[in-house]
Amino acid sequence: MGARRAKDLLAAFVIGNGVLDLNAPRERYFTWAFGPEGLRKLILWFANHPIATRLRGIVRIGIGLWLALRQYQKASPRPWYQRWFSEYRLKAEWLAPLGLIAGILLVLIFSRRRSRRGRLEEHNKAVFRRYVEEVGNEGNLDLADEIFDRYQAHQADGSVLERGPEDVKRFMGEFREGFPDFHSTIEDMVAEGDKVVTRWTMRGTHQGEFRGTAPTGKQIAVTGIGIFRFSPEGKVIESWDNFDQLGMMRQLGALPQE
Repeated sequence: MGARRAKDLLAAFVIGNGVLDLNAPRERYFTWAFGPEGLRKLILWFANHPIATRLRGIVRIGIGLWLALRQYQKASPRPWYQRWFSEYRLKAEWLAPLGLIAGILLVLIFSRRRSRRGRLEEHNKAVFRRYVEEVGNEGNLDLADEIFDRYQAHQADGSVLERGPEDVKRFMGEFREGFPDFHSTIEDMVAEGDKVVTRWTMRGTHQGEFRGTAPTGKQIAVTGIGIFRFSPEGKVIESWDNFDQLGMMRQLGALPQE
């Protein structure tokens, strides 16, 4: 009896470990020691890739089911799942292939969901890039109507304002009037779910009036971070912006240097 319980625990452990791999793939860190490079890449893929991890989960579930069935082949009375399957004219040995088929279907479902999410993230990144390059750098302000819906704009002081495409046009137009050679460079861009985070650097020469400051001819370089949250239709519905306004005004001479 003790040996059977130990086997039950082993089978449950293997099945549970396989289920964890299916639902929450975990990284492995021991593969750095393998070589040559081609074999190492294969091992890294098998160790870290989500699809490979789920395939291992399927195999583990199959092994666990096989262990659970094998120990009861000569046991009397038969366990509940053998009796249940016999009543419906099914063999308990079919559990393993049925488990494998179910696992494969789960892999396909999770892969499709991941693929769809990846496409949405790439689309949102492309929209954010168009905002920076076409609206900001090229001055195509009318494109803001296509990118922005009415959205909630979170300010650096914690306040939240409701804004829309016209506010974006006014904001970008203000910078382009004050800095005719206005240009933003995307330094980093990361997408996660419906949000895109961008770290950027803005450069320009102060040749027009800007927020009450007369043209100085000075060049500025300002860094900032922006976060956009997108609707399922691909429009911006929420934003978080933070850039070095204090440093910008100091570079213009509007505020004293430290």
